[in-house]
Amino acid sequence: MHVDFLQLLFCGPGAPAFTMPAMPWLEVNQLAVVFPAPSGVRKVVDGVSFALEREEALGLAGESGSGKTLSLMALGALVPPPGQVVGGSVTVDGVNVLAASEAQQRRIRGGVLGFVFQHPALAFNPVLSVGRQVMEAAVLHGLAASQAKARALELLAAVGLTPPLDFFRAYPHQLSGGQLQRAALAAALSGRPQALVLDEPTSALDPLAQAAFVSLLKELAERYRLALLLASHDLSLLSALCQKLVVLAAGETVEEGPATEVLQKPLHPATVFLTGRSLQARQQLAEGQLPGLKPAFGEVGQERTERPAPADSEPLSSPKPPLELPAVSGCRFAPRCRWVFDRCLREHPALAPVGAGRWVRCFLHHREGEHG
Repeated sequence: MHVDFLQLLFCGPGAPAFTMPAMPWLEVNQLAVVFPAPSGVRKVVDGVSFALEREEALGLAGESGSGKTLSLMALGALVPPPGQVVGGSVTVDGVNVLAASEAQQRRIRGGVLGFVFQHPALAFNPVLSVGRQVMEAAVLHGLAASQAKARALELLAAVGLTPPLDFFRAYPHQLSGGQLQRAALAAALSGRPQALVLDEPTSALDPLAQAAFVSLLKELAERYRLALLLASHDLSLLSALCQKLVVLAAGETVEEGPATEVLQKPLHPATVFLTGRSLQARQQLAEGQLPGLKPAFGEVGQERTERPAPADSEPLSSPKPPLELPAVSGCRFAPRCRWVFDRCLREHPALAPVGAGRWVRCFLHHREGEHG
């Protein structure tokens, strides 16, 4: 009779079998990205982490510049030069994307993840027909031209561009912004991916087109059994589509949890401001979570007259490969936080669990001595 070696080693015979925890289907862990700057290098992402399972919908929320787009690009090894990933890991469907061969990365791009980035008009070559460009991923991932054309016509119809043959023959300038967004969605699905990765997918659409696009994404995700990963500052879009929410601020993950809980009861100050909570709600956060705690720089509701310098504002030394990020001291959100206190300026908070499925990077919610 076969007995698992680890079971014998750690548990003894007859003990329950030892099982390793399953890895998430998609995982970004402590991602760090830098770009050259006159004084050395500039950190733009440093500490982004999130995970996605098959057929799950995850939203990345954050202001412009919080690191959402670069984090999505890293999933396909698409960080544009001269940007460089200098830390962390990216795993998709069992593949270490950052260490993978070009062939493996090409399989991820389109064959495993279908990407839809902002400004769909820029994604299309103006001198090629829409249909030819929708076909491209299918051809790259092994379909013959005739099969790829049939696939493109099927997808154009699926995204609501009918009659599909007319849109197949059309050129990008003949389509409206909403139609181009749907065509970009069809192109992203052409290689039969297992997940769609979308960056601000409704930013160029009017409210009616946005609502129709949300309904379309739900329908496509169900029909093709897709996972969804959406980055947006539009919280209504994320709440309509996503089960989980990850909030980015200052280039790092600051909060994570079920979407409804994060939006209704935000914990990190960045999430509080992002959700546009009322002044009364902000007061409740400051006074209710930690009774007696007062903001270090003015009372809640008053403008601060003094702001500490950002923790990462010091120029970095000239980059020498491999690039190394300096140690971070202090909370990066401290310069904008009404509830900042001394520890926030000295120490960098960890992303720590604060309840079932909830994580936050903030000393307001860390139990002293339990989380660094």
